[in-house]
Amino acid sequence: FSLLACGLAQAATCNVATTGSPAGSGSWASAMDLQTALATSSCTEIWVKAGTYDLGSPSTNTFSIKPGVAVYGGFAGTETLRSERNTATLNTTLRGNTGVPGVRNDFVVTLDGTTIAGIITASTVLDGFNIRDGKTGLRCKGDGIGKECSPSLNFLDIFNNNTLESGAGIYISSNGGGTSNPTLSKVAIRNNIATMNGAGIYNDATGAGSTSNPNLIDVRIEGNATSTGIGGGIYNFAFGTGANSSPTLTRVSIWGNQSGSASDGGGGMVTRGWGGASSSPVLQDVTFLQNNSAGYGGAMLISGGDGISSPTLNKVTFDGNRAKVGGGAIFIVSSGANGITNPILANVTFTGNWIDGSQGNHGGAIYNNALISATSNPVLRNVSFFNNIAKIAGGAIYNGAGGGNNLMTLVNVIMWGDQAPSGVASELFNEAGISTDIQHSVLTGGCPAGGVCTNVSANDPNYISYGNNGGYTNTWLLGPGSSALDAGDDATCAAAPVNGVDQRGQPRPLGSQCDIGAVEMSDISFADGFEG
Repeated sequence: FSLLACGLAQAATCNVATTGSPAGSGSWASAMDLQTALATSSCTEIWVKAGTYDLGSPSTNTFSIKPGVAVYGGFAGTETLRSERNTATLNTTLRGNTGVPGVRNDFVVTLDGTTIAGIITASTVLDGFNIRDGKTGLRCKGDGIGKECSPSLNFLDIFNNNTLESGAGIYISSNGGGTSNPTLSKVAIRNNIATMNGAGIYNDATGAGSTSNPNLIDVRIEGNATSTGIGGGIYNFAFGTGANSSPTLTRVSIWGNQSGSASDGGGGMVTRGWGGASSSPVLQDVTFLQNNSAGYGGAMLISGGDGISSPTLNKVTFDGNRAKVGGGAIFIVSSGANGITNPILANVTFTGNWIDGSQGNHGGAIYNNALISATSNPVLRNVSFFNNIAKIAGGAIYNGAGGGNNLMTLVNVIMWGDQAPSGVASELFNEAGISTDIQHSVLTGGCPAGGVCTNVSANDPNYISYGNNGGYTNTWLLGPGSSALDAGDDATCAAAPVNGVDQRGQPRPLGSQCDIGAVEMSDISFADGFEG
């Protein structure tokens, strides 16, 4: 991120340079080395001069940041105010280089809130660094009752880390009843590789009462991959009574991530609440672009196994995601007597998602299923589908009959131009015994088999332009004469989670009645035939 971070110098500031020494006083003229500054209790704020800082051998070496310490990179080595640094041009790199060919350091940076030094809260800061070439770039540990790892992580680029386990970019844990709620702002997590799960971020809340709910703001998660595991971009896992792994994502790009497991999925993200736990993230202004799963859910896998996984998605776009088996964009599945997957989608666009494989081939955008005794009742409000492709059935949505309670509700939804090449249910397919509640919506071919329909139109919504039409995510605009204009249910548009706005943040309604789909158009027609 080409951004200038700012702030004021503090009294207990220690300066660090690549040429610094353990005997340094901490001034620029007599700089410390980084490990000495991190180990010195009087250094509560550390300024790090641009350059590359290697960990060296053994592989267990790490840059450990103590509770209450703030570490800033991007200095030229002459500053007297923190506001004078420039992270855009003065790269400061923390590198997991042991000096032994082929051997990486286990964790480049460690924030451990379980030691006698105390818990890690937002006053612990890491700001303005590249973190690269370790097994795991950053480890945030809040394991154990009363323990916590909730630092402020800003202006970081975490890349090229590679582990045979889980969590190559960032590993966050609150196991055994602890808390880990870090805030990530202006962070890039890219091109990290994990053999197991969560190549970009592994977010783990295992054990009764564990809480791991990071807050991601203006974050890019791109090009991360698991070779045999799941959750190429992010893996959110909660297990145990009351455990919770539910991050909040605001203005986040999840792009080009890969899940390598053919029997599981989640190229971009996995949310998995098992054994009495919950994994129900909240996403707003998020884009899932060109993520790929060798199994299920090209962009997202939502799984509740005797637990809850019911994320809320608002102002989100799924574009060009691909799965080999089912759910080109999202695969939703619940299992066990207490398994619940009831995601809520509002002001969401699905376009160009597809299935590419020899197995399953159902649900170009969404595959939804509740297995025996479980519940899966997704709710879609003001959602637009276009040009999603399944090889067999359900070009947009496929609802499976797994023996559980499976009831999807669609209000103010457009499903148009999606494809199932065999000709079976080009838009929505319900297996035998499954019904879908569809209200105030537009579908190619009208009400589908198994649909319980109210005010459903089969007339063209006239999509005219896809791209940056305002807001943080790409959308499809509607043209003059669209069947979706002034045809939506006003009560649904006004109520949560739509909350009287469209995917771009524009107010609803702009005409006599709110529009169907993710975008609200005005009733003003201009000379070029387009509406604004």
